[in-house]
Amino acid sequence: MSTEPEQTLTRRRLLRNGAASSVLLAAGPLLATTPARAATARTAGARAAGAPKKGGTLIFARSVAPTQLDPANSIIAGDVYTLDKIMEPLFVTSPAGVLTPWLAESSTTSKDGLTWTFNLRPGVKFSNGAPLTPADVVFSIKRELSNKNGPLSFLDAAIKTIKGSGSNKVVMTLTAPWAPFLSDISVFANAIIPANFGGKSEKAFFAKPIGTGPFVLDSFTRAATSR
Repeated sequence: MSTEPEQTLTRRRLLRNGAASSVLLAAGPLLATTPARAATARTAGARAAGAPKKGGTLIFARSVAPTQLDPANSIIAGDVYTLDKIMEPLFVTSPAGVLTPWLAESSTTSKDGLTWTFNLRPGVKFSNGAPLTPADVVFSIKRELSNKNGPLSFLDAAIKTIKGSGSNKVVMTLTAPWAPFLSDISVFANAIIPANFGGKSEKAFFAKPIGTGPFVLDSFTRAATSR
């Protein structure tokens, strides 16, 4: 992970500063009232909101629609910010910018920095109910590594071998120690899908892909692409 210069205005910093400003603006009226009045307002607001309800429809705007949903073959924002709700990687970057185990529960590294062992989180299932296995991880990352036309496949170039070990471990051996390895593993292109596309053809699978993420695809309107 790189550290951005303090004076550089990035999208992440802009969003963070904007969020902080929103919090201050929202807190303004409360600062001018008494604790008792604030507590009364919170109670009234909670009663008005009622208990959370499951279901419903969330509608929001996007500037770019998805063109396809194969994580290994796209870098288009509309694709990425759709497929990352369906499929997940071994590690993710937290809102605080910290690499955090996700589908992996933990990882260990050999003293020479060449061998990485990932312990898969127990109980994880794909949206079709099938359990996550080392075979799924090996298939997904091998596919990305060998994808010559993949826009981000170069991130896995340090991987020499990858294999499953037992029922919940994946072992990756590198050609040389590589400091940003976990960061590379966390990118959306290394999202985990079922081994052998869950028994479907590649085309059929990505027409309606499944993953371990919180959302399941119902349908989507494919954005037009320029030729």
